[in-house]
Amino acid sequence: MGWFLLSIKEIILVLFLAFILMSALRPLVEGLEKLKIPRLLAIFIIYLFIIFLLVVLGGAVIPSLVSQTVHFWGKLPEIINKILPSIPFNFDFLSQELTSVSGNILLLTLGFFSNFITVLTIMVLTFYLLMERKNLEGEIKSLLGEVRGEKIIKITWKIEEKLGSWLRGQLLFMLIIGSFSYIGLSLLRVDYALPLAITVGLFEIVPLIGSIFASIPAILVALTVSPALALAVVALYFIIHQTEGNFIVPIVMKKAVGVNPIILIL
Repeated sequence: MGWFLLSIKEIILVLFLAFILMSALRPLVEGLEKLKIPRLLAIFIIYLFIIFLLVVLGGAVIPSLVSQTVHFWGKLPEIINKILPSIPFNFDFLSQELTSVSGNILLLTLGFFSNFITVLTIMVLTFYLLMERKNLEGEIKSLLGEVRGEKIIKITWKIEEKLGSWLRGQLLFMLIIGSFSYIGLSLLRVDYALPLAITVGLFEIVPLIGSIFASIPAILVALTVSPALALAVVALYFIIHQTEGNFIVPIVMKKAVGVNPIILIL
């Protein structure tokens, strides 16, 4: 049994990702259904909106992100030299590493496109899960029997509700923190504000310590300009971290997962 599960682990992962996406999108589909929009059309509307959002945001963010990131990597030896002037650093080795990183990024990009079929499969499975969501209860009961099927259905729907709520809440949470970081860094006129803010937003997936570690590059960049700017960035992230822990996390996760805010704060 273990060998069999191991041999189909990729299929299980694809199904699991499709299940999470279905859980996150289902309330939106059902909300459109309440407006008398057929389920099939509602799913197509949501898919088109997601694609449109990705294209617009990608077109607006990616060129600036790539430009700032390339410039940041080019300036990295100078930044390190300013911060640690007394410590010898092999910049030739860094150049080799940067070349390696560039190659890895290319490989990752090619890998993404080569796995386009997997992404498409996940989206298609999500589509069918959304379409057949209402009929799944009957299918499960017919396969497992009335009593056992009812138990499985209750457990599955609880898992679905929590996973979907978590995903929606986490995406909203990452967007809020990343936006706050970008606005703050831009107002302070810190270089490379966009890639640094995106890094902070992405690192929010790591509980508690993610935002702290993600703020270090911004502080180092500010330190190359002046200690005062570095202190201002530290203050910015302190405010963001306090706001995050005391207000954003409890409010977002209360609505997303249904956990009492006092539990989250503790």
